[in-house]
Amino acid sequence: MNAKCPDTLEMFSTDVAEFERSNLSSQSSSVFKAVIADSFIDPQNPDFDCEGCKAYPLASPDNLSILTGYLVKGVAHKWDATTEPHTVIKKKKVAFSVGSGVLATNTNKKYLSYAIGTNDPELFVKIAEAGEAVIYHKDIDTAYQIVNKGMPESIFRLIAGKSAPKDNADLFVQLDDSFKEFTKADIKKLFLEKVNQLKQSIDQDSFEQPQAHEWEEPQPLHIANQYVEGEYPIHAFPDVIAKAIKKSAHFHNVPLAVAAQTYLGEQAYIAQRHIKAPSDKSEKGQPCSLFMLTIFPSGEGKDVCKSDASKVSEAIESENMQRFDADKKSWSKKKSDERGDAPVNPMSRFKKTTTQAIIRMMADGAGSSYIWATGEGGYLFSGYSLKSDTVGESISVLNDLVDTGKGNALLRNAEDSHYFENKYFSLDIAVQDVVARPALTNSLLREQGFLARVLFAAPTPLQHREVTLEQQSIKPYDDEDLKAYWQFCEKMLTTPYFGNKLFVGDDGRVVITKCQDAERLHIQYQNYIGQEAGKGGKYEFIRAYALRTNQYVLRVAAILAYCSEADYIDARIMQNAIDLCKYSLDEWLRYYGKAEKSDSELMLEWLKKQDSSKILKSAISTTVYPKHLRSKNNRDAALNHLIDAEHIHIEQIGKKEYVVLNPLFSKVG
Repeated sequence: MNAKCPDTLEMFSTDVAEFERSNLSSQSSSVFKAVIADSFIDPQNPDFDCEGCKAYPLASPDNLSILTGYLVKGVAHKWDATTEPHTVIKKKKVAFSVGSGVLATNTNKKYLSYAIGTNDPELFVKIAEAGEAVIYHKDIDTAYQIVNKGMPESIFRLIAGKSAPKDNADLFVQLDDSFKEFTKADIKKLFLEKVNQLKQSIDQDSFEQPQAHEWEEPQPLHIANQYVEGEYPIHAFPDVIAKAIKKSAHFHNVPLAVAAQTYLGEQAYIAQRHIKAPSDKSEKGQPCSLFMLTIFPSGEGKDVCKSDASKVSEAIESENMQRFDADKKSWSKKKSDERGDAPVNPMSRFKKTTTQAIIRMMADGAGSSYIWATGEGGYLFSGYSLKSDTVGESISVLNDLVDTGKGNALLRNAEDSHYFENKYFSLDIAVQDVVARPALTNSLLREQGFLARVLFAAPTPLQHREVTLEQQSIKPYDDEDLKAYWQFCEKMLTTPYFGNKLFVGDDGRVVITKCQDAERLHIQYQNYIGQEAGKGGKYEFIRAYALRTNQYVLRVAAILAYCSEADYIDARIMQNAIDLCKYSLDEWLRYYGKAEKSDSELMLEWLKKQDSSKILKSAISTTVYPKHLRSKNNRDAALNHLIDAEHIHIEQIGKKEYVVLNPLFSKVG
């Protein structure tokens, strides 16, 4: 079964034209992600928008579980941005590779019993949509060699096509045009039967017996709607910031929480270049970086609040970028032997971006403080970062940036590696509920700790306020409280107050310490959280979120101390930080309490209706309802949450996985 691989495997990027010419009739599946605007740029057509094109994953031929790029294919558009709405100037078919490798999908799944190679584009798409591990190469024998080389020995190798190969005929599954009518279940059954035939010919006794699972009592999946919207702790902020928050909220007719969230995020961006928060885990302290997330409807004022909060830093950024642009143009005009080092990009604020772009910018950029601040949170939640096949990797990257200020990423290949440290990163994301809800109820994002790092607010919009001529004549840019805030920001950006310089970290940042009274309050808070995050406690449902605030509250306190120009965190500042973190936790409870049924609840309801205590996991992807749970990511996230809550257990029999219901609560079994 082990054929010899050629020394050099032909990269898929040389086969783009041939793949494009094939008449693919089935590309509607979520297996191939629709490209969002600016996620990928065609180097041959940089002025064209590739949004809506398909992105096919490319993998390393030596290890097919490693994603190395994408083949982007579809129709790109060139827009006239001077019109509103924008109009299309020109359309163009595009097909280009981002990175290199072989066309492969589903090859990085945790459990695989077999992988398939094919030389037919339509078969590749159809097999991939069924959730099978499959690679494409124009030559069927080379397709087998790639699978053979790139997959572990424990995984069976199969090939499928419309004409028999020269070699490995015993592993070949021949298909004709009737394959187009096959359902996902038909496809799975077809290849599983082939694999079982091979297994039987090798060893009839190769199936292991599962061990009995020791069940624990099922945990709650959802919380009752018993929490009401609380009053935002505006008292937590220094007077100059609190007044500005109130004015922004008033001028733009938004709840205090909407304005306050973005003001706190802006102060984190300003402070994280100069200070570090104390840490009970490291004498070197921790970054004071924050992740602010605000759920609020579109067009209700969140963007103008951000403009108020970040007016000074955005103006400085604009000046820096204009200077950089001029320096770069001047540098490029010089002779190569007279140029010297190229100017370094000073950009430190992002609105529309991806995790890959952030890593590159932070590694190569001139700044030490960065922020992703946007009122269009779809760039994060509906973009390439959290909807791609690499969602787990994107989450890990963002977690590391917020937690440590370090980056160590291999983006495409060994030459495209990036490392940096002591560059701190915050997020200030405002987003519509309809965009964020799939992520906020996704167990993958919850269990990986991504959402546990969030300071959260989801306030109810205010009623419409009648517009008067007198009110219309009052402009935010003329307001004295906002002017005082902007002067304060300018001072903190240009001549910052460093506090107590006795504790300086190895990166030159001052570590803000806490006094003994503040320490006592922090200990009380940790004990409170430990009790309320336990079984039957207020925060049991969001246990990870609550426990994370034990250290996160120190970050908030350090920022409040910094913008209060205090030498250390005193008891008052610590209590204010605690109030802000408690507000965030209660907002999570309120948000989840009023939410519709989560994916895990919907999955459990469906499992109970199957009249069986043991359900084949692969069958879920073709039969579960609602249909969005058939997506691999949604299915596995829901199942993982049910596993953690002791509602189900995954039992492996041979190479098959079965979902087993907990007999302690199930009516079945």
